[in-house]
Amino acid sequence: MQTDAKNNPAARAIDYPIEKEKELRAMLLTHDKHGAQNAINELLGHIYFSNDFNLPEIRARLIEFVVVLSRAIIDSGADMREVMALNAKYLGDVDRFTDFEDMNVWVTDIVHKFIDYSFTMPQLKHSSAVYKITEYVNANYAKKISLDDIAKNVYLSRSYISTVFKAEMGVSITDYIRGVRIERSKQLLLDNTVRLVEVSGMCGFDDQSYFTKVFHKAVGVTPKQYRDMRGQINK
Repeated sequence: MQTDAKNNPAARAIDYPIEKEKELRAMLLTHDKHGAQNAINELLGHIYFSNDFNLPEIRARLIEFVVVLSRAIIDSGADMREVMALNAKYLGDVDRFTDFEDMNVWVTDIVHKFIDYSFTMPQLKHSSAVYKITEYVNANYAKKISLDDIAKNVYLSRSYISTVFKAEMGVSITDYIRGVRIERSKQLLLDNTVRLVEVSGMCGFDDQSYFTKVFHKAVGVTPKQYRDMRGQINK
């Protein structure tokens, strides 16, 4: 009797187009955006059709897909910490989906963000100033950072780094620093071994009330609420 692949997890695993996944990695490494998008579309199509549009099964396969995609993007040269932050952000939302429409919007957003990030980062690295600024901030976010500190570190003027950074990144250096600190604080808030009152200082915020205000504006909930909800925020 022939095995029905749709009802047999082992058969589906054997049927998985591993060569297409390898092709996706190659496209990302060679910065072939069109080819990478086509490979992603084929992989997503396989996930939906091979699981017979079963929502729980597809949800589990999409989680695996996001992990595969994020690793491929890191291999192509993207910053691991930033990709993992995006990864955590999206995977924290997956359990809330109860219909295909919402899930399709979710995975489409992931693909666009990851692909854009993968093909933008190599371009940014050509701008040594911007790259050095992001590296400095990521390494020193827990400390007090001034534009003078950054300017001295990259051997350029304050006005120049501010202009170049905003032009290439789309945000000011100050906003970028704040974003890095917020993302790091979100990670620490999910670690119950870190006391709530310690998080702000560990992320470079001198004042607890200011941290709470900034966090609430950026995330939509207070740090305590974020911890209580284990980061599961409906947006």
